[in-house]
Amino acid sequence: MKRYLIILFVFLTNPIFAQKRPMETKKLSSFGILLGSKTFYGDNFLTKTYSNRVSFNYDFNKIIYQNFGAGVFYRSTQAKLTTTEFVGNSTFAKITEYGFYINYLKEVGLRWHVLPKIGVSHFALRNRIISTFDNEKYNYFTYGQTFYFSPEIHYLLNKDLRLCANAEYGFINLSSVKGNNMATGTNYNSADQLNLGIGIKIGF
Repeated sequence: MKRYLIILFVFLTNPIFAQKRPMETKKLSSFGILLGSKTFYGDNFLTKTYSNRVSFNYDFNKIIYQNFGAGVFYRSTQAKLTTTEFVGNSTFAKITEYGFYINYLKEVGLRWHVLPKIGVSHFALRNRIISTFDNEKYNYFTYGQTFYFSPEIHYLLNKDLRLCANAEYGFINLSSVKGNNMATGTNYNSADQLNLGIGIKIGF
């Protein structure tokens, strides 16, 4: 996660992103692709089990009234397992999330936009587990909802193209957890997560 923090710092402080001449910047819609990382927090099986969580995020946003907007997103995260103690004999894990949010667009200076967002998303974790009885592979699914807040910053390269960076903090409420050999005394009900992302968006 440290390298993403460094990239975000460079993005926000590099002098090449200094203010330039005015341009028509406000677009009613935008679509973007972001590369990021996911980190779980708290005393729970997600934090204890998964690392190297690289994510891809696809986002669509539309301004609805004045500077208020709404959007939808889809995120896919490939997770590396650090232990099988809390999820059984798992060999593969994938996390998918999709949801919606509302946001406010604030123009700062000539080429910067700040978009604070709040939203909710569906959380799905798929563990592929090899049975110790018949050596077959089975998929175990864990579902829940995530409630999150995310400040997002845009730097406008031109009237249509913008660089973006965000930091999303959310609370995951797990409603259905499935796995084998789940450890006793471990929290399988909730977790906190932080998603960091950088990418590019097209306004239209």
